[in-house]
Amino acid sequence: MERGIACRRGRFVTAALVLLLAACHSATDASGSSGPGWMRASFAEAPDTTVGNEFEGDGAFGVNPDPGAGLDASFQLSSTDIGSGRREDISFYRPGKGQPAPGRYALAPLTTEDGHPSGFTAYYSLQADQSMQGYTALSGSVTIEKSTSEAVDGTFEITMVQTDRYTSIGDPDNWSAPTPNTITPGAKQIVVRGSFHAIPDSEREMGWNLIGRLPL
Repeated sequence: MERGIACRRGRFVTAALVLLLAACHSATDASGSSGPGWMRASFAEAPDTTVGNEFEGDGAFGVNPDPGAGLDASFQLSSTDIGSGRREDISFYRPGKGQPAPGRYALAPLTTEDGHPSGFTAYYSLQADQSMQGYTALSGSVTIEKSTSEAVDGTFEITMVQTDRYTSIGDPDNWSAPTPNTITPGAKQIVVRGSFHAIPDSEREMGWNLIGRLPL
């Protein structure tokens, strides 16, 4: 198995690009919340001077075919917090294994098996001042306390590592950043802890299809 972020037809996608997927399909209003779904989290240290230590957003999940990764039944749970001049996203991704049952799951960068992503990971992205920072789970865990067709509830504690910084957030077809398949030694790390109550995302399938537009 090869250590990496995600893979599509043998080519790797960065954590930040996967977070773009979550940003594209998250159903949010101007306040960053939607319906009864929610996620609340705090950072041991603020990821950037443009944001504080607290995250509060909506919460939505879906299990759908994942054509960009060449897999069926991939699970994603995501949340968006929108404020003045910035947008933050936290997303959990479990490719090809469906919705997780209640239990504790280790989080780490994805590996690849037979040319497809494998594992359970999490991502964080920050868009502010016309730039984008992307982080992927380095270690930690998520505890699923409830898992039904109506809701997924849980808690998490994650150490995340920065993977890329993007500078052209306006055009998803014209990203100007490399796509490494390894984590750079010495990259910035953050620690985030939180909980969530996620509801089904009716727009999830449309969101997965956006993978085909991302440069790989």
